[in-house]
Amino acid sequence: MADEHLLLSKGEDAIASKVDGVTDHGRVTLRLATSVLIAVLGSFQYGWHISVLNTPEAVIKAHVHATDAMWAAVVATFAIGGFCGTQLAAVMANRLGRSRTLSLNSIGFVVTGALQCAAGFISEDNHQAAYVLLLAGRVTAGLSCGLATVVVPMWLSEVASRNIRGMLGSLNQFAVVSGILVTQGIGIAMDTNELYPYLLAMTAGLAVVQLLGGGLVLETPSWILQNNGAEEAVAMLLAARGYSLSAAETELREIRTATAVAASVKPPNVVELLTSKAYKVVRWPLTIACVLQTTQQLSGINAVFFYSTSFFESAGVKDPQMGTVLVGGVNVLAMALAVYLMERAGRRKLLLTGTMGMLVSSLGLVVTLVFKNEHPGGIHVGTGGNYLSIAFVLAFVSFFEVGLGAIPWQIGGEIFPEAPRATAMGVAAAVNWFGTFLVGLLFPIMNSSIKQYAFLPFAVVLATSFVFQYIYVPETRGQTLPQIQGLLRQNAPPCLAGHTPRHNSNNSSFGDSIPGLLESDRVRMGGRGSANFSIGESEDGRRYGSQGSEENEV
Repeated sequence: MADEHLLLSKGEDAIASKVDGVTDHGRVTLRLATSVLIAVLGSFQYGWHISVLNTPEAVIKAHVHATDAMWAAVVATFAIGGFCGTQLAAVMANRLGRSRTLSLNSIGFVVTGALQCAAGFISEDNHQAAYVLLLAGRVTAGLSCGLATVVVPMWLSEVASRNIRGMLGSLNQFAVVSGILVTQGIGIAMDTNELYPYLLAMTAGLAVVQLLGGGLVLETPSWILQNNGAEEAVAMLLAARGYSLSAAETELREIRTATAVAASVKPPNVVELLTSKAYKVVRWPLTIACVLQTTQQLSGINAVFFYSTSFFESAGVKDPQMGTVLVGGVNVLAMALAVYLMERAGRRKLLLTGTMGMLVSSLGLVVTLVFKNEHPGGIHVGTGGNYLSIAFVLAFVSFFEVGLGAIPWQIGGEIFPEAPRATAMGVAAAVNWFGTFLVGLLFPIMNSSIKQYAFLPFAVVLATSFVFQYIYVPETRGQTLPQIQGLLRQNAPPCLAGHTPRHNSNNSSFGDSIPGLLESDRVRMGGRGSANFSIGESEDGRRYGSQGSEENEV
């Protein structure tokens, strides 16, 4: 008997689109646009805190009397806070809702601004206290940023209709790179002992805006459906999509299908997700998400963001701060291109292109720095080596935004079923933050010890990840959750593929239920080996597929 729950064939996909697809995707309403603008302030804050210490690094180090090791600890504590924030995210998002969690998270940024500003106003004679406050501020910044890296992408993926899911999801990373650029530009103007405390305090002002505007942010329809009922979920869809009532009800049925299992299953904690047999089917998507998040951080991109000023200085660039701002500007432009291409080129193609581009750029940077510093064969590249180094760094950053910048977060919101989604995205984000911690702590040591070869280990990571992506990462653009699950199972190693039921069952195992999500709402999908598929009516008037006819009937 053919597996009933494998990916639909092309002919059956056409029928499935009539079963549970929404033909009227509505429009982007003012309410949705306002919600997105306020929600992605959390991602903007993440970009802000990645880069805020970069430009005034020398001034702050002198004020708090920080050695290189002490400064590396300042960078690393940000990642420690981020790791902890990812573990809070799932609990808060499931209990309080996605939008309320984002509003409450802004309080952490207010605390961060107060601590870091206070550190800047403490006299240099009491530099130990200033250093402690700076460390504390970095921890609270990391805590709020870590929570934002989980909840913002999840909110965007759940609030978007399928036809704009990629575009809205990529706005998360666009907000991050915008935060980096704005911070770098303002940092140049405020790179003095007198002004840098105000620079560090600005995060609190942004947080107050998000806190005051939190009531305007729409809750996601799937969370509302599970916690507040169908009536409020329909009201949200009407506000977000500009739908007619019938179109909103149609999408609500699709959401009910996708959340049917989640409604009867308690969201797992991390231990249950990683060890329970019931969630075995989720562990392969989790593996993919964790590999992509690891690659994102160990690709070397944060080495550029954290230490770009000192990197350009060591490369012989006359104005390293302007080089840093140039990186930020290219970063935003490349991400804008990625937003445009996300629903046109697809996730997989952009991911592979971006990873290969970063690999070539990192190798080109290493070769350029070798010729610049070691002169093999008596070749002297002179000042041309400086410009070539900058070109490869800019190419490296551009390819990052096209691929590894947005897509690991985007795919994370698409490949996990509803019940374990928050926990699974929290685990993947925790892996990301651990990578941030390692790079922030170890890159200064790598840069001083192996110098021009510092990007070579990153190239090895990129090459390995490219092979993994090519073999295992599916295209998720325009796919429903059951279709994505089918694609994942086709290529998954047997030990991680999970069990796929071969018949209708009332088995309560979550792992067995995921491939049959559509069955929960009386939708039947024909197997690849079956040509029998028809459209019928359920008791609530919804059309559903069933087997048994000799021809496909619509």
